Amino acid sequence: MTLARSSIGSVPDIFLIFISLVFISFISDDSVTTDGSLSFTVKTVTYNGDRSLKNIVAIWVEDVQGNFIKTRLLQADKRKEWLLTWNNKSKGSTVDAITAATLNSHQTHTIVWDCTNESGALVEDGEYKVLVEFTEAHAQGPMTSVTFTKGSVSQTVTPNNEANFTDMKLEYSVGATGIFDISSFSDELKIYPNPFNGTEQMNLDNYFHLELTSFRFIPITKYIPGRL
Repeated sequence: MTLARSSIGSVPDIFLIFISLVFISFISDDSVTTDGSLSFTVKTVTYNGDRSLKNIVAIWVEDVQGNFIKTRLLQADKRKEWLLTWNNKSKGSTVDAITAATLNSHQTHTIVWDCTNESGALVEDGEYKVLVEFTEAHAQGPMTSVTFTKGSVSQTVTPNNEANFTDMKLEYSVGATGIFDISSFSDELKIYPNPFNGTEQMNLDNYFHLELTSFRFIPITKYIPGRL
């Protein structure tokens, strides 16, 4: 990492820049973790199974590769083992999920997701799926899934009705902050022009660009090479 030097001041020419107003445009989102939230609504419809209107249901999130992320809803009592796909993917995990007893009738379900995994960490940007499974029998029941893109753009998805799933709506909203991890990159961080002139540019080659329009400097009295 290369640090720009400034002619400002007589103390060592290394400064911490505190940014109060920045414009950020990400060119690559491979390591971008955008804060966001999701809501999803679905109504289940009977397929006239062995137990008729009595049903159990699970709603969870996976990444586009099919890796389990988090359960958001589980409505099942002693028969939850018959949610075969959910059990296979989640291993029964209900961390942070809403849980309740078996349903006596079909209804509309709404879940929310704060875009975190079971450890509470924001997941990386990319494609994710919300999956729904229910059953009215001691057997695999109907399933559906809705795919969306988690990133810097809010999104609304309204899938067509299906035989056993209707009134579906997914809304993803971008949060106020984002985290960009540059620790794994060897690219040089460049701050220019030098000396500063009031509107500075900061580039990490190929990944992001910052335009700094308001900032202040704090002198560092001890500089350790290779560290900012």
